[in-house]
Amino acid sequence: MKQFLKTAGILAGVCFVAALLLSVTDRLTQKAIAETGQKKKDAARQTVLQAARYTTYAIPDSSEVTNFLLRYSERTGIRFVPCRSLVQSNYSEARDASGKLVGYVFDVRAPGGYGGNLDIIVGVRNSATGKLAVSDYLVIASQETPGLGKAVEISMHSAFTNPGRPQGLGLLDPRDRRLDCVSGATITSVAIKDATYAALRMAVVLEERNFVRLDIPEGEMAIVPYSQTYEPVNLPFNETVRECLDVRWYGQTSGYLLKIVLKDAETRKKYLALAGFTAIDGKLHGTRLYTMPLSTNGVFTRVPDFNEALFSATEAASLATNAGLGRLEKELAGSIAAGRAMLGKAGKLP
Repeated sequence: MKQFLKTAGILAGVCFVAALLLSVTDRLTQKAIAETGQKKKDAARQTVLQAARYTTYAIPDSSEVTNFLLRYSERTGIRFVPCRSLVQSNYSEARDASGKLVGYVFDVRAPGGYGGNLDIIVGVRNSATGKLAVSDYLVIASQETPGLGKAVEISMHSAFTNPGRPQGLGLLDPRDRRLDCVSGATITSVAIKDATYAALRMAVVLEERNFVRLDIPEGEMAIVPYSQTYEPVNLPFNETVRECLDVRWYGQTSGYLLKIVLKDAETRKKYLALAGFTAIDGKLHGTRLYTMPLSTNGVFTRVPDFNEALFSATEAASLATNAGLGRLEKELAGSIAAGRAMLGKAGKLP
């Protein structure tokens, strides 16, 4: 009996030491494994969507996703189909050297692979026309078979990188088991399509969250004297100055109207400001500030405590140096000055 207890004690001690060593080893290697995985994902981002800068954010929660998809469907008439893949907790905004948003990069887990889960990095680009399309994808972890299952991960790239046939909401359907699927590897093909569709759908949610209505009624835009018709003017990209209109009276330019979008990070409200310049002297003639509607059929409401007199009949540059402005007013003054400078550089105003 004593020998049995002695042997059992020795075995228990060995097991305890082995478990302790495994625990210590796991803790020591966990950080290195996580860093290696992150480096792999960082390299994959450049592969699926090249950009000068990537910024990581948390994805919206599930209730927000549902609401934004419903709003987008209401606004565009596009309906979404179910997908099994899950976008992981973080995504990256991709921006070019000038700071312009060029798209998004998502970490997606597709559960429908032949050998199990597929971890896929998916890039979604935002074109100049505002349409979203999958730019490319890269499978960074899978258990597919070394032969056909692995080959399909590579061979389907042509379906997503063909510039003449961008895979956007109108073409990409994860339920379609024929289009763009590799013969003999349909399960893996559909899993990849499902993952890319999940990423595309999340990009739509992010676009809808940042969507700003600019279609304010024309009756609200009569800020510049002799406002009759409005023609769009192309100006360089600016984060806040979203649109510029040539204000005309019987075909002659009487001024220019800027539509400026402001966001209040504290209240999460969005504002649309209209700033009108007269063509004859280039001065700021008048400014109005509206709270953005939350739905597509909502109305723009004037901000009651906005000091319109301060933003009227003045030089745009002098506003930016006014020490008496509030935080939102300072942002507006800076945007108006930037818009005025762009109009001057384009030769539109003196």
